[in-house]
Amino acid sequence: ESIVLRLLNQQKKYELNDLFNKSQYLSVTQLLQKKAGLILFSGTTGSGKTTSLYSCLDYLKDQKIYSIEDPIEVIKEHVVQLQINKQVDFGFNEAIKQILRHDPNIIVIGEIRSLEEAQAALSCSLSGHLVISTIHASSCEITLKRLIDLGCEKELIYDAILAIIYQELQYEAKQDKRYAIYEILERKDIYPIKS
Repeated sequence: ESIVLRLLNQQKKYELNDLFNKSQYLSVTQLLQKKAGLILFSGTTGSGKTTSLYSCLDYLKDQKIYSIEDPIEVIKEHVVQLQINKQVDFGFNEAIKQILRHDPNIIVIGEIRSLEEAQAALSCSLSGHLVISTIHASSCEITLKRLIDLGCEKELIYDAILAIIYQELQYEAKQDKRYAIYEILERKDIYPIKS
C-alpha cells in the first residue's frame, strides 16, 4: 500500500514577474489578454505547473473566472471553483454546462488527465473562451503527442492551442534555492511541428 500527501503552501504567492524573465513575462501577459484559445502549462510531477497557473489567475483577478477542478488545490476568492464529484454525477460535461450559462471570461480546467478533460478544454476554447489548464508532459512537443494519445483530433488541437508553456524546476545548490526554467511554444511555432 502507498499514499501520497500533497501539502501546498497557500501563504506564498508568486507574481508572474517573479516566475518569468522579461521577454517571457511579456509573452505570457499578451497570451492572457486573448479572448479565446487554450493555454497549457506542461511539465513533470512537481515542476510547478499549478503554481504558474494560479499566478496567472491572480494576474487576471479582475476577470470573470470559473474553474473545474478535481480536486481544488488552492482556494481563490476571486474564482468560482467547481469540484468534480462523480458520486453525484457531477463530471466535466455537467460542470461545463453549468459554467457556460454564466458567460465566463476565463475557464480553468485544473488538470488534463483523460480524454474527457482534454475534450472539455478544447471545446471550451473553440467556443470562444480563454481556457487555462495543466498537463503532465516532458516537453512542449510531447504535450502535443499526449493530447493525441488521449484521443483528441489533431485539427482540433492545432486550432485550439494558443501556447504550451513547458516548465522544469532546477536547484541552485550555492543559494539553496529552486527556480523554474520555461519554454514557451506559441501557436505560430506549433504549425511546423504539425507536419
